[in-house]
Amino acid sequence: MRITHSDARIPSLRASSLMVTASVTSILLLTLMCGVVCVASSLDYTQQVNQTGGHRSQPDKKIIISVPLESTPYGYKQRIFIGSSEKEFTVMVTLRHSMLWIPSINCTESCRGRAKFDPSNSSSFLRDGRSWTLDNYDGGAQGVLGIDSVKMHGKSPYEPYEDGQLFAPNSTFGMASSTTGREGLEGVDGMLGLASLADKGTASAPFFRQLYENDAIFLQRLLIHLKQYPQASSDAGSIVYGTSSDNINCEDAAFSFNDWTKGSYQFRASLAMGSFETTVYYLIMPELIPFIIGSPAVIAEIAGIAGAKYANGSYVVDCDASIPDLEIREAARPLIIFIKSDNLITKKEDVCVLTVNFHLSIGFGPDMYLGAPLFKEYCIGFDFGYNMFHISHAKRATTVSSTHSPTTTKTRITTLTTSPATTTHRLFTTTSADSSTEKLRLSFFFIVFFIGGR
Repeated sequence: MRITHSDARIPSLRASSLMVTASVTSILLLTLMCGVVCVASSLDYTQQVNQTGGHRSQPDKKIIISVPLESTPYGYKQRIFIGSSEKEFTVMVTLRHSMLWIPSINCTESCRGRAKFDPSNSSSFLRDGRSWTLDNYDGGAQGVLGIDSVKMHGKSPYEPYEDGQLFAPNSTFGMASSTTGREGLEGVDGMLGLASLADKGTASAPFFRQLYENDAIFLQRLLIHLKQYPQASSDAGSIVYGTSSDNINCEDAAFSFNDWTKGSYQFRASLAMGSFETTVYYLIMPELIPFIIGSPAVIAEIAGIAGAKYANGSYVVDCDASIPDLEIREAARPLIIFIKSDNLITKKEDVCVLTVNFHLSIGFGPDMYLGAPLFKEYCIGFDFGYNMFHISHAKRATTVSSTHSPTTTKTRITTLTTSPATTTHRLFTTTSADSSTEKLRLSFFFIVFFIGGR
């Protein structure tokens, strides 16, 4: 409602009442509209993600680029180039940490065999001088911070799939003077952390946030996809920087949810496989490691359902075993993520093993890491701006390993509407609270806000 010139003669009290009524009416109208639209907000938002994922014109410097990943026995690595001399480094990619670090020229014997960065060889280098320390249960590194340009080479994930590069000037990174106990970094020079929160003791902003703030990428999003049957370790998958969609490897995004715990890529879920179901929710985190890692008790149950036997550090299973899907049931909504059997079995030397293993609790961190099986089954997008996951179906491989037969069942992300009849122990219950309660609470807040502001 708009007050016209004739309305201006109405006493001020009446005018105020009309303004309040207009505000309340507007909010109630918006609430009604939200009741219709917000029910499908996840899918609508996903459509927006796809529409802004590279199909519109981009600024020259802000790009979207797909960078190839290479597999190692411990995880996945990519190549980066630092400084005016474009010194090449291979870095292990992790979602647990937030900083980029590489060995410095004066690193101790602990960096033997690794490429080292010499600031004197780069005319664009700027000294930061702050000290940093990165500690973890599997080792640590320390040194000083430096500032220089970082480049990554790759391709556009959209037609015509042209070659390109990500150029990030004035990036802050760690120059390690020593490292300890990092067996997982064998065969690489350093580490690229893509976590959304800064690591304690690193003294620098998360590297991925720097990319966006330095106008190096289009959006505060990245997407990770691993190939189900890579033809070579050098072609294991890709990370798309600047969006959360990928026309080459992924279907349209199927679901989005914003349940990151404490700003990290963690969410709560229960597990099920065949007749086994957990009675509690675990704190789960996607991570670029070869296996699914969990507690001994949970992994033993999964191995038992699959008929696997523990030997020489792995769960050995019949290569032709028919095993049920592993179900990850997200706690905040009736959502099930399926990991199928062809991503739960892999060949190791001359035997087949389950892609699961256990770790002993160390008192902190997530209860379970969802490694390569998750990223081969799905494309996982990470949205820094909204703290959201975007999950989409990976396009199924056309070339398969001799270990497996191609699956004809479509990969599924689904909502849980009824109890599966084949489940023996059903301990998972869907939440009965409707989101309308939250909508009403939000609407009430806005009404109070608008009336109070008059």
